[in-house]
Amino acid sequence: MKTALFSHSDCLKHVEIPGHAEQRARLNAVLDALHAADLNLVEHEAPLAKREDLLRVHDADYVDQILDNAPPGGLETTGP
Repeated sequence: MKTALFSHSDCLKHVEIPGHAEQRARLNAVLDALHAADLNLVEHEAPLAKREDLLRVHDADYVDQILDNAPPGGLETTGP
């Protein structure tokens, strides 16, 4: 049996905030463990979520707040 793994390479560009749980090292550790587990992975690049996709799991006010405050050009970084 195969196991599908959906992720996106942009996740590894995450700008890290000291002390926050979301760290590139955490994602790398999870991916390394999945690869080592011999799960017969089939990897897929996750598509860009549409608003209606986000509304399946988040309140509309929250989705609107995030989308209204997202940088128009996509990823913005101030770090290295």
